Amino acid sequence: MEISYIEALKAMEIFLDEYYSREKKDDIGLLLSDISLDTFIEEKTADPAAWEDWEEAIESVKKDSKNKTLTEIESFAAMIAFVKAFGQRINSQEIKELLLEILHEDVNNASSLSKARLFWKQCLERVKISE
Repeated sequence: MEISYIEALKAMEIFLDEYYSREKKDDIGLLLSDISLDTFIEEKTADPAAWEDWEEAIESVKKDSKNKTLTEIESFAAMIAFVKAFGQRINSQEIKELLLEILHEDVNNASSLSKARLFWKQCLERVKISE
């Protein structure tokens, strides 16, 4: 499945919104407000700096910089890189906890897709269906 940068961002918004709905962590809410596409113009985030950060996260994980689409794995890795950079920038324990939950589960399920990866795939499918 080829995924555009904006589709991956929309999937990240769905993914993080689910976590926020469950945990009600303020820093996740802040992150969601930065990446909100509800008020976007020309497919950019509410916070223009967040879009630049998103592109940097993508560049950090892409194998083929000429291709302007992502694989499912690249999009998941970009989401993790983006969230990690955001958490480091604001020095957030809540973001660290989210990442630990995702990454711990991923490592412990090496033989199959983790719940986080399965949910990521569902988020991508939801975005593709809505387009």
